[in-house]
Amino acid sequence: MWRTLASRFSSAHGIAFLALVIAIGGVAIARIPGSDGEITACYKKKGGDVRLISDTKKCGDAEKRIQWSQRGPKGATGQKGADAAVTVRDTKTDFVLTKDTGAASLEGPSVKVNVPATGAFVLIAAEAEVRLATSMCSADPETREFADFLIYRDGEYINIDGQNCNSVFVRKQTAVVDTAPPGMHTYEMRYHSDDPSIEAQFKNRRLRVSVIK
Repeated sequence: MWRTLASRFSSAHGIAFLALVIAIGGVAIARIPGSDGEITACYKKKGGDVRLISDTKKCGDAEKRIQWSQRGPKGATGQKGADAAVTVRDTKTDFVLTKDTGAASLEGPSVKVNVPATGAFVLIAAEAEVRLATSMCSADPETREFADFLIYRDGEYINIDGQNCNSVFVRKQTAVVDTAPPGMHTYEMRYHSDDPSIEAQFKNRRLRVSVIK
């Protein structure tokens, strides 16, 4: 009797073990999502229950087979938004000297920007290596002279400049925010002097203008 029970016990465990192996194998074989990336499910028409299945399985008579992608289709490209800022640059590396008076041209740099009707701030950054042919760093402010670059907007001076009274090249940098009215504007670097005997020299001139909306 004991031998018979042991035999029955072993057979029962063997069947259960086989069933477990098949069940595990079935789970391992099932692909969710399927090979095409879609997820398949059965939707119960009455009650609305949903169960996921592999793409090789079928739904019951009272169910409806539904599929959807993990990643939806690509939507239409939207319109480009307005740029936060538009920046225009100009660089002149040539050597320039001048004894001109007034708002003398330095042959650039010069840039044009458009300020929108809605308004904007204009950030101006400028730099150049400047010097005088003869040092004029006098202790007396009345006789002191400078080689300086100025920035003009549409031919009018705005408050930005870099000065050097020495005869050695010094790189000067400066920046300012301009509240320009709407429309096209030209910004350029110039030199200003009232004395035609003074020779100012410039090189590596850079101008960067950003319209910040």
